[in-house]
Amino acid sequence: MDLSRPQLAMTPPLPTREQLPNALLEQATWVGWRRQTRGGDETKVLRDVTGGDASATDPVTWTTFDIARAYATDGPADGVSYVFTDDDPFVGVAFDACRDSETGVTDDWAEELIERVSNAANGGTFSRLWCGDTTGNDSHSEADMALCSLLAFWTAGDAQQIDRLVRDSRLSRPKWDAVQFSGGSTDGETTIERAIAGTSD
Repeated sequence: MDLSRPQLAMTPPLPTREQLPNALLEQATWVGWRRQTRGGDETKVLRDVTGGDASATDPVTWTTFDIARAYATDGPADGVSYVFTDDDPFVGVAFDACRDSETGVTDDWAEELIERVSNAANGGTFSRLWCGDTTGNDSHSEADMALCSLLAFWTAGDAQQIDRLVRDSRLSRPKWDAVQFSGGSTDGETTIERAIAGTSD
C-alpha cells in the first residue's frame, strides 16, 4: 500500500490517520519508500526510518504508521507503505493506472472489481489463495486455477487483468511463464483461458 507526498507531481498526498482503518494503524508494519531510477526505470525503494534500506521480510526495519509518516513528511522518504505479513488478516491487491491523480476519481472498472471482491461470499477462499495457501487443492496448479476462476468472475473475463493480479499474488511462480504446450502457450495463458471458459457471470 503506497501513498506519496503532496509535492510530488501526479501522486496522491500522504495519508492521514482519519483516512485509514484502525486495524491497519494498530500494526507496526509500516516503512517509508523513496523513488530511485535504476537502469533507466523508476522504482520505489523501501526505506527504514533510521535512514537505511527497509525490507518486506525484516520486521526490524518496520515501524508504526505515525513514525513512518513523520519520516516521509520531513523529507527523507517520498511516501509510506504498509507491509503485509503472514500474521495479519489483510490482503492487498494492486490496481495500476486506475485513479486520476488530480481529481482522485477511481475508474469504474476498479470500483466495480473492489465492490465484487468485498461482497463475495467466497472472499475467504480468495484471501487464502492470494496469500499463497494451497490448502484444499491437490496441487499448486489446481490452486492457480481456483484463483483464476475467481478472478475471471470478478474481472468479467479480462485476461490481462487476471494475469497481472495473479503475478501480484503469492501463488505466483516461475512456472507461470513456462511454455507447457505444443502450441507455444505458457502455463499461465492456458490456465487463464480455461478459467475464463469455465466461468459464467
